[in-house]
Amino acid sequence: MTDSLVVIFKGISQYQSLNTMASELAEAYRNLGYRASLIDLQAIPDHVQLKRLIVKALNDDRLHLIVTISGYGLDTSQTNNIYTDVGVPVLSLYFDPLILYANQIDLPISPRVITTTADTDLDYWAPVRAGGATIRHLPHAAAPQPIRSGRRRTGSLVFAGTGSECPDVIRNEWHRHGPMVADRLNRIVELALADTALRALSGIIAEAIGGEIEVRDPLALHPYFATIDGYLRARQRWRLVTALADQPLVVLGEGWERLADHLKDRPKARVRFLPPRDVSALESLIGRAPLVLNACTPHHGSHERVLRAMALGTAALTSRTRWFAREAPADALIQVDLERDDVRAVVEEALSTPGRIDAIAEAGSRWFREHHTWSHRVATLEAWLAEPG
Repeated sequence: MTDSLVVIFKGISQYQSLNTMASELAEAYRNLGYRASLIDLQAIPDHVQLKRLIVKALNDDRLHLIVTISGYGLDTSQTNNIYTDVGVPVLSLYFDPLILYANQIDLPISPRVITTTADTDLDYWAPVRAGGATIRHLPHAAAPQPIRSGRRRTGSLVFAGTGSECPDVIRNEWHRHGPMVADRLNRIVELALADTALRALSGIIAEAIGGEIEVRDPLALHPYFATIDGYLRARQRWRLVTALADQPLVVLGEGWERLADHLKDRPKARVRFLPPRDVSALESLIGRAPLVLNACTPHHGSHERVLRAMALGTAALTSRTRWFAREAPADALIQVDLERDDVRAVVEEALSTPGRIDAIAEAGSRWFREHHTWSHRVATLEAWLAEPG
């Protein structure tokens, strides 16, 4: 046991997802005997006050670790960085591909560990950066939840996430970047859509336009990666919801107006679009659902939606990623290729086969409890921090 201090930052978080992760991580550290302090950036009036809080934490002689989530509390200065040579590890957790945070990676902060939930990032980023930071793959996690046996499950499938403009409209707008850039984007996306090997998007971009831009420069890669990633996310979500629109499906989140309008004249549509709920309110809905849905890009790695469903004892379906395809037991998770599979038939078969959904839920919950709680992540992090050098 130890009374060492772990400082974790919170901030503006859509649906409170990232802040919930911060709180769950803090609780996992407390369960090991650490003191865990959560600093909410929304309650801090200015950078001067933030710097005072950071300095106060750095002066705590029992300070063990500083955790920044998606850049919360991170000093992005290239000179006079407050975290330079503080002698205390700075842990930067990211829950999206690192290219989307390219300006936050190579900072003069040491010692520093950077983690990504996208395992395909390791295909691109060197494991040790020039400034001495190390980059590791750390999947999503969730907190264990009590699972009630014999619960009554509602008839609605659940998908919680942010909507988008129609992907066809998004792609048609690429001409605004000029013919050269639009041609590059279209070549990349065609190669990405044809890929069945779940390759890293950075590798697909390199194959498509590697002779035309410096793909090893994260800042040069960023605009292409971010544009294609955004398009693919929108495409995945539209395809998933459209495929299951005739099922009893509840979609919760912002930005679904375009798809709702697109489906309004579909005679058999049963999908309902509801306002977003924060994590705590969403959990009660997930806990009663027969199946929770997830759509993400093949290079995305893990996703919180899937593990939170498993934590609540609910079966999950996800679009394939390389990490899920490699790591998840076949009986613990339904995985689909949204470009090629008949998703409606997959879901109908799962729901109509006696006992199948319950078996998936049980196997998924077991896999989660054995490998993917925040306590597992803390054990991994502490093992990394204990490594020499």
